Amino acid sequence: MLFNSFHFFVFLAVSVLLYYGVNQKFRQPVLLAASIYFISMLSPNLVLFTIAFIVLNYFFGRALEKQIDTKWRLKIFWLAIYANIGILAFYKYINFLFENINSLLNLFSANSNLPYLSLIVPVGISYYTFQALGYIIRINRRAEKAERNFVNFANYLAFFPKFLAGPVERSNHFFPQVNARIEFNQENISAGLRLFLWGMFKKVVIGNNLGAPVGLVYGHMDNYSGLPLVLIFSFRPSTFIVIFRDIPIWHWE
Repeated sequence: MLFNSFHFFVFLAVSVLLYYGVNQKFRQPVLLAASIYFISMLSPNLVLFTIAFIVLNYFFGRALEKQIDTKWRLKIFWLAIYANIGILAFYKYINFLFENINSLLNLFSANSNLPYLSLIVPVGISYYTFQALGYIIRINRRAEKAERNFVNFANYLAFFPKFLAGPVERSNHFFPQVNARIEFNQENISAGLRLFLWGMFKKVVIGNNLGAPVGLVYGHMDNYSGLPLVLIFSFRPSTFIVIFRDIPIWHWE
């Protein structure tokens, strides 16, 4: 489900209406249901992986907070760190590792090669892995208590507006917001809509149009030299995004 698709606009509108239309105690389940639906539109298998990841870190956080013994607390902490980094490294770098091992074996004329794994890297894994790591580290430092409400914690890692492209949210910033009582405010809705539309303008109008020529040059760099390469490297889409990022959003009266 792309952010600039009609499907997403309908989904977002329904989610906002349901969020403000239900009782306060049902708002977090509504957000979680919306996030699960959003993830399922990307891949049903990704839903299972994300839920398993959430459950794993939820219990890591609870176990870390409850453990008084320093020795066992340290073991749980490092187990959580290694588990999260291990999952991320496995999906993103296992075939890269196999490729380098195979290259090394070929140098010595070895007859056997390690087979590549048919893996699809879970979408957004880097973002929610770093969020989980920050959460675990803060609990270990006693800077924060583990979140007891599973739905709130699930929203922390799976919240659909930041699931695909971040940003990496700190848990001590996120949980106070979801636990606060929020009333409908037309000014907040208008400001959020302006911010959303301005971001979409930068993505669709600026980024996508500049992405085509940049991608063409990056994909065939041997065919270009001199001024075209200087222009492409100097004015790639990210440069324009940084320039436009600091331009104030227009105001509607």
